[in-house]
Amino acid sequence: METAKMRNSVTMVLLMVMSTFAAIEIPRAEASEVVLTDAIQIVNGGSANDRMVATDADSMGNVHFVWSRNTQHLWYQMHNPRGDILISETQISNPGAHRAWHPDISVDSDDNLHITWTDKAAQWTILYTMIDPSQDDQSGDAAIDSVISIIDDFEVSVHTQNRDWPAIDTDSENNAHIVWEDSFEPLDKFYQQPQIYYSMIQPDLNSREAVVAVGETGLDHHYDHSPRQAQADVFAAHVALANEREMPIVIHTREAWEETFALLDTEGVPERTVFHCFTGGPQEAVACVERGAMLSFSGIITFATAHDVREAAARIPLEQVMVETDSPYLTPVPHRGKPNEPANVALVGAALAEAMGLESSEVAIATSGNARRFYGLGDAAGAL
Repeated sequence: METAKMRNSVTMVLLMVMSTFAAIEIPRAEASEVVLTDAIQIVNGGSANDRMVATDADSMGNVHFVWSRNTQHLWYQMHNPRGDILISETQISNPGAHRAWHPDISVDSDDNLHITWTDKAAQWTILYTMIDPSQDDQSGDAAIDSVISIIDDFEVSVHTQNRDWPAIDTDSENNAHIVWEDSFEPLDKFYQQPQIYYSMIQPDLNSREAVVAVGETGLDHHYDHSPRQAQADVFAAHVALANEREMPIVIHTREAWEETFALLDTEGVPERTVFHCFTGGPQEAVACVERGAMLSFSGIITFATAHDVREAAARIPLEQVMVETDSPYLTPVPHRGKPNEPANVALVGAALAEAMGLESSEVAIATSGNARRFYGLGDAAGAL
């Protein structure tokens, strides 16, 4: 009986407490109390068609905007936290025929801006630009593109078919990571259905270029322009850098195969390694492949005396070969004696195909895909 009375008492107390809370009017949050600033017009383009804007803020609270004007060029503007203009509208895409679409922006830990966008003029291209707003006096006037641009309209991916909708972010070391959708597929396995591609870019602030690989680097015991120990020390440092940053490495080796393999085995072969302008024979080729490396063949493969190089090519899997010209040197047959040029890469590819017993078109598709996959440039669907 006493237990039942106690339960009833507890129940009554709970009901009274709940009734008290129900009677209290909890204020509702109104929009005017949540919004910190009123909507302001960022730019007044007049008759211009300004659209597809992207924004990000830096460590000081400054806000950065990029957008497409008339779907032709990319424009940029910077505001302080109060909304005042620090850098007025500035065209940051290079002069010429462009069709700028779908920009995206990311501010890194140094308050530099990483921007990606699609240029739909001619072959649709994914572009990358890096801006340092501190290079401007931030007086409210327009900046000069060539002054604030650290890396200017770098081509991330360009090929036939369509690519669009890039997105970008930066990591703790200020490397840029870009993703986009791409319909390029040379084998037409997916009927040009969009696929997702990714590329990582490590900006080189000293050279003002986007770094995609380490090298070329290696050992040259033919000319010996530098002391051999100095060559080895620098080569080891480059291999360590490629491993640390998970970047491709391009190796030059001449009359130093044993030393090159020994150093790589000691330091660790980077996951993406290519022996540029391969001049070895079957034994060296097999040693490279066993270490997971790729071989890049130049005009040497067309030379009448290059029997070992052609025999090496015949033993290498198609997924581990690339082609190059090494212009302006090593001009392939039948243009020996003239300066080499990139257009001659087709002659190198044809000679490689003959050595491998394959069709030139098959080798062209595979080596193009291999190169894009190796350098992380996207459009790697052709890689087998």
